[in-house]
Amino acid sequence: MKKTLPNVKDLLKGIDSDDSRTRHEAVQRLGEIDDPKSIDMLLSLLKHDDVMMREAAINSLINKGTKDVALGVVNYLRDGNSPALRNIAVEILVQLGMTASEVILPLLKDRNTDVLKFVIDIFGVIKDKKVAPQIIPLLKHKNPNIKASAAKTLGLLNDERAVQPLLDLLSDEEEWVRFSAVEAIGELAPSGAVDILLNVIEKEEGVVAGAAIDAIARVVKTGDDANRAMAAMEGMIRQGMELPVDVVVNILQKVEGNVVDRDWKATFTKFFTDALKNGSRENQHIALKGLGIVKEKKSVDAILQFAAAVKEDDEETLSIIKNTLIEIGEVGELVTSLKEGAKNLMVIIGAIEEIGKADTVDTLKGLLSKVDSGARRAIVSTLKSVAPQASIETLIVSLKDSDSHVRGLAAAALGEAGDAKVVPYLFDALLTEKYKDIQEVIVDAIVHYPTEDVIENFSNLLFQENQIVKKLALRGIGAIQKSIAIPFIVRMLEDKETAVRKEAIKALHGFGEESAISAIISALSDKDDDVRFVAVEALEGHCGNEVVKALLGALHDKSMWVRYKACILIGNLKEKKAQEDLIGLLKENENVVKIAAASALGKIGDKKALSALSIMIDDPDQFVREAVLKAIEEIKKDYRVQGL
Repeated sequence: MKKTLPNVKDLLKGIDSDDSRTRHEAVQRLGEIDDPKSIDMLLSLLKHDDVMMREAAINSLINKGTKDVALGVVNYLRDGNSPALRNIAVEILVQLGMTASEVILPLLKDRNTDVLKFVIDIFGVIKDKKVAPQIIPLLKHKNPNIKASAAKTLGLLNDERAVQPLLDLLSDEEEWVRFSAVEAIGELAPSGAVDILLNVIEKEEGVVAGAAIDAIARVVKTGDDANRAMAAMEGMIRQGMELPVDVVVNILQKVEGNVVDRDWKATFTKFFTDALKNGSRENQHIALKGLGIVKEKKSVDAILQFAAAVKEDDEETLSIIKNTLIEIGEVGELVTSLKEGAKNLMVIIGAIEEIGKADTVDTLKGLLSKVDSGARRAIVSTLKSVAPQASIETLIVSLKDSDSHVRGLAAAALGEAGDAKVVPYLFDALLTEKYKDIQEVIVDAIVHYPTEDVIENFSNLLFQENQIVKKLALRGIGAIQKSIAIPFIVRMLEDKETAVRKEAIKALHGFGEESAISAIISALSDKDDDVRFVAVEALEGHCGNEVVKALLGALHDKSMWVRYKACILIGNLKEKKAQEDLIGLLKENENVVKIAAASALGKIGDKKALSALSIMIDDPDQFVREAVLKAIEEIKKDYRVQGL
């Protein structure tokens, strides 16, 4: 039904209502109708005492978005008695964008300087580049505020024709005009801008020099420009000029950190380390980034002193410190700090791990007995990354650490150490470990050494009463995947524990040998539904007559989830022998089976299934209907492709 819009007269009653919701809704509706009187009403409401009514009127006028709205709002730019109303007019004109541009263009010749400034500023925000030629002459206006506003807008409009007039403005007698010209040049970034701005910095001081410093970081593009700017910055720092830390970092980044001159390095290092001591937290973060670019090894001590004062819960700062230390890449100072009992060990150890120097091993090993569990984790992780072979004895001891994470890290490291002598220690740890997830890590470490002795040790564990140990042993044998292990796994299919039988099937899944596949197929006769489901899952990726025969049988399993998975695998194999069985499954009560059967028929793509599928189009279940429709489309598509 078409929405009926009320007329202005009706809405005026709503605006006068005592109910605030009714008033606001009436104002909103005024923005939806085409009656010209609605604009006049909304314009008058911009003076309403109720802030919410004024906001509603603003939104409604913007929603109309017409030239008539712009014409009406412009008049308020001249209301010198109400700055708030003039600001509202500016806000609306800005939101109207290009619609307002045509209306306010003639005002660039207005004699009222307040109106003229408003209009210039609006053009800068809406970025109507067509008006640049009309604004450029205003750079010579007698009013400094107009000149400054014109300069700022021309920078935003990015018109090259404004470059020379802006350069001329750099010698204006008004500081604020020169400041605006510098900012505009920074936006335009003309050829030679670096030298222009460096010249401004040399001649100026205060806000104009500051604007030039900020701008120079924006205009620097090439390596040559960056090097000249960097040289100038270095000189300013030497002279004691206070520069923004982010500007200096920005310029250094553009020379890709290639600070070759030793004196320059020393200057920038001192500049950034001073910021670490005296700057805000934000500037400290930027200073750390700068130190990472300069890469002066002597700065590590200052960084570590700073790190010592950072609280452990200030994760952002600690992360930046670590990254800076990694960028500098100086291990010697880090090792010394560890020996001297530095704070925030995690940061230092983490940096050492990333830098990856093997000569830190002895120091790290010596710390293990002196630090808390968090630091021990970091140390063992670092030993694992840096030099697991050189740390074998320490890692073996760490298998008995009181912290489970340390034990897990130590086991993983020993798995990568490449020395089979660690295997007995890992097996001992497997039997004494109380947490399953760590036991799994230990098993995964052991399988790095796939020898017959290891397989034999795993097979011996299969005789234990503890089903968890049996499952872990099966996990290990299955991961090694050597044919000699298959008989050990198959034997566990007779285990009394369901969980063990399931793990045995999972272990067999990775083997492609006929004996492994036959064992999986035999498990489809298991008395437990879950075991049979794991068995049918384990047939995924296998094919051949025996597999197909087993899956056809599984289509009639008493467990709907076994039937469901069998449908999926039969569909993947596109086995046409299963078509009649699948059609039969469409009549089952379980929706998941019907969905899987329909999907399988769609993949097989035999036209004979269309009639059976068509009957299911009106099935009560939405997901069944969707699966049936998709299957029908797949079959028809196959026949269209074949030209049948």
